Amino acid sequence: MIWLINQRKGNKLYTVVYVDGKFKFEWAATDCDIRRRFMCPSKKCIATKKELDKIRSKKRRQEIKDEYTYVAYSPFWTSFKRLKKHLVENNDFISIVED
Repeated sequence: MIWLINQRKGNKLYTVVYVDGKFKFEWAATDCDIRRRFMCPSKKCIATKKELDKIRSKKRRQEIKDEYTYVAYSPFWTSFKRLKKHLVENNDFISIVED
């Protein structure tokens, strides 16, 4: 069972995903079923925008982006719309349980 809990940090509101009432960092670090189904994927590039802007060739710029981009996973979702879409696509059954 997963819990979706809204938390505020500064001016940002996040929806945090807890699986069976807990979160383990090993889920985000290793490829597992929980990471694929519930964690927020975000693409990160090692090269900065400033460094990429120095490269004139669009083809070379794209090659560098493709080579130095990785996907990081987090339990924090800033968009509920993205969270809902991800849950619907990656889970067979979803229901709301009220206390």
